[in-house]
Amino acid sequence: MRSFSGSETLQTAERTYAVLHVPDHSSAFVVHGDLDFEFYESLLHDPGLFQGDLPEHCNFLTAVSGVYLFGSEAVDLFAVSMCLANGAIMVLEIPSFGIAASVQSLITCLVTFGEAEGYARNLEIHDITFVFGQLVLYYVVFAPKDTRRERKKRWRMILLCTFFFLVGMKRIAIPAVVLFVVYSFFEK
Repeated sequence: MRSFSGSETLQTAERTYAVLHVPDHSSAFVVHGDLDFEFYESLLHDPGLFQGDLPEHCNFLTAVSGVYLFGSEAVDLFAVSMCLANGAIMVLEIPSFGIAASVQSLITCLVTFGEAEGYARNLEIHDITFVFGQLVLYYVVFAPKDTRRERKKRWRMILLCTFFFLVGMKRIAIPAVVLFVVYSFFEK
């Protein structure tokens, strides 16, 4: 029984590991359940771990810290914070174009599948859009859905993440997400 899953999971006899993807396409290898500080220490002393850009390491440590502090709620908090950040970007872009032009630009972009101009063009935030796609996959396939409350929260998050994923309009990612979701229904 899984109480937490990231985008991918690895089950061993001792514990479940989850890979939580972060905005710059790097991943953090995090542990669910009993935190094994020796494991983290061995990761942090790996000479190859810190031979890259600093933001990648900050993302790794942020993901580890999030799971350490919030456990299985880390993915939900991460998704909500991304929705709030993207929502703030949407609100802050409206004064540049006006409300009517912004809504029209969004509708045109969604209906034409990507002819983004003006407001919609400014909402194409590459990294965050791809992560919304991963969150859609997580909530459709992996998120807990045992209780009524979990199912309700799951559907809310699917709708929110799908909305922001479509608003970001990364056409290359949309078929990938749809294909994975359809495939996951055949696997059940």
